[in-house]
Amino acid sequence: HHAAIVLDATGGNLYLDGVSVGNSTTMTLRPAALGAMPNNWIGRSEFTVDPYFDGTIDEFRLYSRGLTAGEIAAIFAAK
Repeated sequence: HHAAIVLDATGGNLYLDGVSVGNSTTMTLRPAALGAMPNNWIGRSEFTVDPYFDGTIDEFRLYSRGLTAGEIAAIFAAK
């Protein structure tokens, strides 16, 4: 599956396989607001008691702006 989360001025939107499946106008926390974080892992928690992600992540992208629905669909279609 292809999953994407877009944060923009209107809130957050979750896409699954190129289609919007949920949104929230109350999602306001931006990654930059978290400040300096020494441990940035994908598939692993900060806490040792939490299990690791049991799967495969073949690509991870981070953009400096919120992508449009059309851009998300195009990224999914290119897979």
